[in-house]
Amino acid sequence: MPNSQSQPESGYRKEARTSGYPGDLVTGSWDGSIRMWSTDTGAGLAILCCHEADVECMAVTPDGAQIVTGSWDETVRIWDASTHAQIAVLKGHSSIVHDLKLMPNWATEPRIVSGSEDKTARIWDARNATEIAVLAGHTEAVRDVAVTPDGSRIVTASWDGTGRIWDGRTGAEIAVLRDHTDALECLAVTPDGSCAITGSLDNTARVWDTQTGAQVMVLYGHTGRVMDIAVSADGSRIYTGALDGTTRIWDAKTGAMVAMGQEPDQVMCLTLTPGGDRIVTGSFGNIARILDAGTGQEIAVLSGHQGILTKVAVSPDGSRIITGSSDGTAGIWNAATNALIRRCRHNGHSDPVECVAVRPA
Repeated sequence: MPNSQSQPESGYRKEARTSGYPGDLVTGSWDGSIRMWSTDTGAGLAILCCHEADVECMAVTPDGAQIVTGSWDETVRIWDASTHAQIAVLKGHSSIVHDLKLMPNWATEPRIVSGSEDKTARIWDARNATEIAVLAGHTEAVRDVAVTPDGSRIVTASWDGTGRIWDGRTGAEIAVLRDHTDALECLAVTPDGSCAITGSLDNTARVWDTQTGAQVMVLYGHTGRVMDIAVSADGSRIYTGALDGTTRIWDAKTGAMVAMGQEPDQVMCLTLTPGGDRIVTGSFGNIARILDAGTGQEIAVLSGHQGILTKVAVSPDGSRIITGSSDGTAGIWNAATNALIRRCRHNGHSDPVECVAVRPA
């Protein structure tokens, strides 16, 4: 495991940025390290060292100045993206940190929400590294967290089969979302914050009112666990990926399925491109696919990994597609040509890449 907070290991270097540079790739791995890479060349830029166990989740602040990570070592950590130094360690969870999100208005009120195997979510003040509130009530692990765009609501999804809605400032519980019949794996909120969508091992996604907790509709059709959810920027479409090998596109007003993409492998993760016209999926079969966001039709196949796709992302400018894999590498792809720029592994992670993000240029 790397043993320096700020010095790149052999083979890592500073690299001049080209005009229109998309931003730095940031990866987190089971080896406990966070690494930064050039999205132009795939060259390793820096190592942020280290969590004491697997890095499970991450986020980059809107200005790109800081990186926030959560780990199996029960901590959330904040890093300076320029100096690569650790800024703060947030301690309070008593088990794995599965997910984290940054609260809105980061520039004036930097707060983090984290969800854990310890059955709680927590709100943190990133400025002074203190815990603001513990969101207790779940009886099993909190797998996913989301925040409405105005910050007024936090939503959690748990293996106890419920979702919960909490006050974004106080952490007080507002509603329990009880109608799923199995564990929840993922969730998303609509751009206007009015609804939350939860995905479950019961093969359904459900839409909920974030003000009241009332169930708005059920999205039936999947025959396998729902693993990931995205919502279009205008809120008109919901996208779900599942272990039945399908990506389904739903009308967010009626709940009707309007299109479906079929894959030969289980869909593990998905994301939308910034323009909203394409879906990127990652599969159990080591392949990423690009689908038309309107029809679900396959546009391209991104092959080259030798392990399960754990996470997919797209750079803020839409020019790069990023894939993270259990093979210990991250792939950087040209979104215009679908060509592989590089699989990042030189002096790289020794264990699966669990999370990826792009730091804005």
